[in-house]
Amino acid sequence: MTQRLQSIMIIDDFEPDIIYATIMLEQSKKWDKVLAARSAREALDMFEAYERDRDAAEEGFPPLAILLDINMPGMNGFDFLKEFEEKYDHIDTTVVFMLSSSESDTDINKARSFKTVKSFITKPLSIDMAVSIAEELA
Repeated sequence: MTQRLQSIMIIDDFEPDIIYATIMLEQSKKWDKVLAARSAREALDMFEAYERDRDAAEEGFPPLAILLDINMPGMNGFDFLKEFEEKYDHIDTTVVFMLSSSESDTDINKARSFKTVKSFITKPLSIDMAVSIAEELA
């Protein structure tokens, strides 16, 4: 049995997916805190706020891992990754798991081209997947 890990962040524009993934992560009993951002821009703003004042950051920030959706309005998951890797390359404790309903080889290969992407997971997240993510990072 692995220890509990500090935090994980879900970045997804679809509230039911956030709720469901949060339930799976909490039921896995592997994460102390589940953070959520309802857009890629909101997530980047959270990292920017952390950079400005680390003492004022939300508990559990920066997350050890991010579950990132691809298809979001405005800024999609790939746009997030590009900006995240450009601006926050020094936050090397955070890795990304793409969590998408897409099973496209194009999306999977594009995700793998980013150095922060650890794996590509097809929705919905299961308890077993949540445990597997935690064990991979422990």
